[in-house]
Amino acid sequence: MDMKKIEKIKASFTDEQYNLYNVLLGDKDKLKAEWMLCRRMYDQAVTIIKAKETGPEVRLLLMKASTDYWSRRRLALERTMEEVGMNADLAEWRKEADAKS
Repeated sequence: MDMKKIEKIKASFTDEQYNLYNVLLGDKDKLKAEWMLCRRMYDQAVTIIKAKETGPEVRLLLMKASTDYWSRRRLALERTMEEVGMNADLAEWRKEADAKS
């Protein structure tokens, strides 16, 4: 959805609708912290799963229980942000996270 359309929709919000939107996406620091948490937890899980002492059955179980969870959570957040035009924020966070790893 293009930014002009998004802004037009947001301008039509009632106070209640604006408050809901703001709770979900209004606090960029909170969103960034959540996205970074997902990224960090996924990276930690991958490190443990790939360790040579991790057996195949343990690896599969941990993948299902941890990497899947953190990956899906991050991707859901990213899709939502992309739908509402927050692509620049995502690009910045990805760049920042990549620089740290």
